[in-house]
Amino acid sequence: MNMQQFKILLFIKDYSTAHERPLTIQTLVIKEHCNKAMMLKYLAQLYAMHWISKKRNPNDQRRLIIYMTKIQHKKIEHLLQEIKKIIANYDIDAKLDLHCHFKLKEFMDVKVLHDDFELTSLHDSIHLDELFILGLIYLYPNAYNMAQLKYVIEQHNMYITPLIKSLVDKKYIYKERCRTDERQIRIGIKTDKMSQVKLLFNECYNTIVNHLELTHI
Repeated sequence: MNMQQFKILLFIKDYSTAHERPLTIQTLVIKEHCNKAMMLKYLAQLYAMHWISKKRNPNDQRRLIIYMTKIQHKKIEHLLQEIKKIIANYDIDAKLDLHCHFKLKEFMDVKVLHDDFELTSLHDSIHLDELFILGLIYLYPNAYNMAQLKYVIEQHNMYITPLIKSLVDKKYIYKERCRTDERQIRIGIKTDKMSQVKLLFNECYNTIVNHLELTHI
């Protein structure tokens, strides 16, 4: 299970707890900023590992409903408890092999910091995946055109088009044709948003530092 699949799994768990209406693939695509083909791949893998269940929508047999059984709910709760124990006793990391360490690190990135990052980013209505893109553009202001950024983002199993559109709509970034080569599209952070973006990353940095201090890492 990779980081994106873990995020999807948590969303399915929370959704099924909070909503009576069934969860559709289209809802997952919109909420997770992922294209449908990639989402179907993730769901197929989670289904094969018995983390989720699926059935036909009784009102429309062409559509699938994604859900968790009681056993699967208990399974994810058990996983989260195990992760919390590992984080609480972080010194045992030294005894784990390198592969396990990186898997645990992925889980920590999502579970331990996820809630606080969401609170931080929600002040500006910024999704975590959008925050990642903003970070790349902020750190390397003239390094990426649209094609290059798309390549980098897709290595992290994210779908760039709706994320870029969202950031443009929120007036954080601009898109424009390159003057020297009109086939290329330049992307950058708007000048009037630069200080706000910098402040947002400072808050995220402080969140990480606080967690490191709390867990004695």
